[in-house]
Amino acid sequence: MLMLLAASAAAPAADLDLTFHAGDTYTDNSLRIPDGPSDNIGAVALRLDLSAQGESVSTRVLGARPARPDHRVSAALGVPPRSRVVVLERLRLVDGHPMSLQRSFMPARIGEEVLGADLSSTPLSQVLEFKLGIVVTRAREAVSAVRLGRREARELGCPSGAPGFESERVSFDAAGQPVVFDRVFIPGDRFRITRELNYESSQGAHA
Repeated sequence: MLMLLAASAAAPAADLDLTFHAGDTYTDNSLRIPDGPSDNIGAVALRLDLSAQGESVSTRVLGARPARPDHRVSAALGVPPRSRVVVLERLRLVDGHPMSLQRSFMPARIGEEVLGADLSSTPLSQVLEFKLGIVVTRAREAVSAVRLGRREARELGCPSGAPGFESERVSFDAAGQPVVFDRVFIPGDRFRITRELNYESSQGAHA
């Protein structure tokens, strides 16, 4: 697995430009992603105003269920391996074309409170803040190159094993406690990451 990007929402020096492909339509939005831990990079990009350019952006909730965390979810959320978490699964679409598949894992005490909200129209970060009083203040994210599994490929309209990106992101509240662990799968032909690094050194020389 090749690590393409490891970034923290607390490090504002890196900007991201993202390019999306929707079917036969090529959309180069050159999106500047602002600092803020409310969603992973794929969700933030889709939530930015593509609609202003004539693109219809929507979220389809595929389901929510209790589950046992795997070791990565358990470690990210700081919960015991055999504890219960809630998994929320959503599909992000642009003009009806699936762009990303997002699974959000939450400790049971948080996830059970979230289940009654309309997450097809309300960002999870807003539900956490206005319903539960949980403000996400920072996040840590890593993006890797992967082969899409059968389930992920089916939801995204791709062949099984197609190349893609997997984002793993853990979001923290003001007390430093992890509240959400996200896994997002994005087909490789619909997403591109370009990093622009801005240095403040007066010498302008960096390795």
